Amino acid sequence: TIAVLRSNPSVCFSNTPKYDDIFNRLPPNVQWNEQQIDLIRSEAAKIPRELEEARKLKHMPYGRFPASYTDDFVSMEYRHQMRARVLSDWLELDAFLRVQENESGAALNACRALIHVGRSMGDEPGVSFLVRIVYQSHVGNTLERVLAQSEPTEDDLKTIQDTLELEMKECSWLTAMRGQRAGYHHLFENIRNGKVNSAELSAIRMRTGAPPNPVSDWIMDRFPCTALKHYAEGLQYMNRVVKSAKLMRPERVAKMEELEEEAKNSNNPVVRIFGTDVARTHRAEWRGHAILAGTTTALACERYRLKHAAWPSSLDVLVKDGLLAETPIDPVDGEPLRYRPTPVGVVIYSIGA
Repeated sequence: TIAVLRSNPSVCFSNTPKYDDIFNRLPPNVQWNEQQIDLIRSEAAKIPRELEEARKLKHMPYGRFPASYTDDFVSMEYRHQMRARVLSDWLELDAFLRVQENESGAALNACRALIHVGRSMGDEPGVSFLVRIVYQSHVGNTLERVLAQSEPTEDDLKTIQDTLELEMKECSWLTAMRGQRAGYHHLFENIRNGKVNSAELSAIRMRTGAPPNPVSDWIMDRFPCTALKHYAEGLQYMNRVVKSAKLMRPERVAKMEELEEEAKNSNNPVVRIFGTDVARTHRAEWRGHAILAGTTTALACERYRLKHAAWPSSLDVLVKDGLLAETPIDPVDGEPLRYRPTPVGVVIYSIGA
């Protein structure tokens, strides 16, 4: 599929003229007009072979991209991962077009393929993990529209729900943080042997947005080997991050807030850099998990509605009916996801930050 992307990377739906004006803020339960349909059809007609290849990803839940680690770890190039963004763009619009044409099964297959685009990042640390979480948001938005526009079969709904539950189970922040810790160690070994200079170290601090400390930052910029004396404490900090990753999400959220505050107030420039980076990654992780949990629950609600011709009175009903293994938990506070019936449907949400 990546080879196909190399052959025709230019067709990206969101790059079409006036795309944002035409599709901006379109509610998921509002159908496209003729202008929108014609635009997407004309763009899809340019890549029939590519779309056919992309759709095959519905059968491919596992993957990995080649990785070439740089001396400083954090300046790695992620060409394949970023190229996959075009692939997700194709599949998202393919799902929208299929559901517009009353092909709900094909639309859900495109959603499965879209999930697998994110899963192709595997258990890689760093930017790949963040890219995988971005695709989880795309899946949530796409499935919301597919559910709003169609009534898929029970079998199709269960299949896509199982796919999402696998992603929730296997997208591991613990694995990502172990990899991040190893990557930082790789960086400091290369500071020790002179492969990483002060400019690269300064760029790392700028990328993470770590709080500045003028004196220690000035010294470390000009004499990068001085960073080595700060690394032992930085490694101890990362050990505590990895330990916190083994906690259940609500306890982990509280612990990570504590660790982030510790890093902000630390006199150790390495701890400040590490703390800022992992805190940002952690917030992205629980947002992604909340989206997956909400979307999975929405699928279970739709299965319940098709079975009983009514919305469930509570999320506990979905567990009793065998549509969910357990009541979904909000990763922020450990309470059940919020569930609110409305005159036209139901709302499922996390309280967020």
